[in-house]
Amino acid sequence: MLPLTCSDPPSDFDSTVAAFQNTLRKYISGADLESRLTVQPGTWPSIANVTADLTGTTLQPDRPAAVDLANLQAGFTIDQLAFQAEPLTVNSANVRIRATAEQLQLSFARDAQQRVVMVPTDVAHGEVAVEIAQHDLQTLLLFAARQAAQEHDATIDDATLQLEQQGDRAARFATTVQARKGMFQATLKISGKIELSENLTLRLDDLTCEGEGMLGGMLAAIVSPQLTQYNATAIPLAEHALGEVRIEHLQFDVTQGLSVQARFAGRQS
Repeated sequence: MLPLTCSDPPSDFDSTVAAFQNTLRKYISGADLESRLTVQPGTWPSIANVTADLTGTTLQPDRPAAVDLANLQAGFTIDQLAFQAEPLTVNSANVRIRATAEQLQLSFARDAQQRVVMVPTDVAHGEVAVEIAQHDLQTLLLFAARQAAQEHDATIDDATLQLEQQGDRAARFATTVQARKGMFQATLKISGKIELSENLTLRLDDLTCEGEGMLGGMLAAIVSPQLTQYNATAIPLAEHALGEVRIEHLQFDVTQGLSVQARFAGRQS
């Protein structure tokens, strides 16, 4: 579900394209943004084709707010949608995303901040693929730890990540990092669990941090409270692209980094 920058839902083709472009400028930074989005008109309320290529751009994350799905307002249909970002940078990590959809129906709602939100409510057929290399997944998983360390003039470097799949939609991870504070260095071990929900959201849990030696113990005490705040944290991989549509097939693999593939059709019952 995607928050738009407009105060009221767009009501025709031109205002919809303007809403797309303004929202792109708010959440995405990169060169030539105007040329990255192509929208071909159909017979309103239908749009014939939307193509977006955000390769090489950076997402400016926005904290999601609850959406009122009980009061949906009629929107429009996209006959053909194609999206790619290979890669899109998120929190200094590269994420590769590809998505296609046919006969994608979008409605409008309001979130808890009273922003206009586009909600996918039905689709004839669609596919989403998300890939994160192991190095970039490590960057995402250590984002909170690095923030906590920086607040205390410490840095975290040279991490090694191990992943172990647990069932169809979960994995354990363990990473060993070298942390520095001034001239001193220590080893930290950070571990936790990743779970994938049906709306393509990663959930982090069971996050722990242990340190070796006196300095390691001190740095672990600094990092641990920050990690605890990230327990149960959700990382949307393609949540904004799914809304109320129904997933037919979901594949989750951590053999080489993280790979998620999904097919969807129709709407949730």
